[in-house]
Amino acid sequence: MNLSKTSGCIASALLVIISSLIYYLVGYTENEIINEVAIAGMFLGWVILFYYTTANTSIQAKRPPFSDNKLNWLRHILLKLFGYAMVIGLIVGNFFYVSDLANTRVNHILDTQPTRSTTAFVNRIERRRSKNSSRYYAIFQYTINNKLIEHPRYEHDGDFTPGDRYVIKYAVEYPEMFKIISKLPPNPPQGDQF
Repeated sequence: MNLSKTSGCIASALLVIISSLIYYLVGYTENEIINEVAIAGMFLGWVILFYYTTANTSIQAKRPPFSDNKLNWLRHILLKLFGYAMVIGLIVGNFFYVSDLANTRVNHILDTQPTRSTTAFVNRIERRRSKNSSRYYAIFQYTINNKLIEHPRYEHDGDFTPGDRYVIKYAVEYPEMFKIISKLPPNPPQGDQF
């Protein structure tokens, strides 16, 4: 038994578990840094686990020359493609599964634990860039126990406009966890009307 391979597998599996747990527990905060670190940890953990579990197998073996044996060459290519497709499937499946569990947890907390209502307004729309795209977030702002909370919420095709006001229900224990109850009419204009 190769101790290095075993410890590498255990370390990478722990990295996947810890990263998944971080995303599950604090993903609702929409904190860019924490979420990106958790997603990167899941990705890296699966890649390292794949590397260690396929060491000294046909997947990592040197490709046989095409001219020597065409069937072995094709088999090797297909096996490698299957291995890479499998690890990509595990990474994507892990992310969506943990994301679904995190959403279920948020809904469960909002449905079963103590909650309160307050008014929140959309302070601004924020653009966040990643390597390949940009996403827009509505920054909801509200005050709980004299603490100002700004919480980003994914904005899709003009769902939210700065200045919009909403009645929200938030979890007492996790004030950044909230659900929109209803939209309030705009504030009446201030000052004299002509």
